[in-house]
Amino acid sequence: MSANRDGNPMLIDVKQFETLTGEQICVDECIGVLTRQAFESLYANWLQWEIVDPGGCAFWQLSGKSFTQR
Repeated sequence: MSANRDGNPMLIDVKQFETLTGEQICVDECIGVLTRQAFESLYANWLQWEIVDPGGCAFWQLSGKSFTQR
């Protein structure tokens, strides 16, 4: 995850990133790690406008996947 100039999150699936770039993401090189719960709490108001299914996984919805966590 990164943020654009407006502060909106930009997400890309790790596997997709690694496939596109040929690089592996090393967690030790990340600035920080957000849990799903922390992300959803931090971006709660923004997510209300951006996701279709509030019961589904916000990450999957924002990355264009059609996946509902059960």
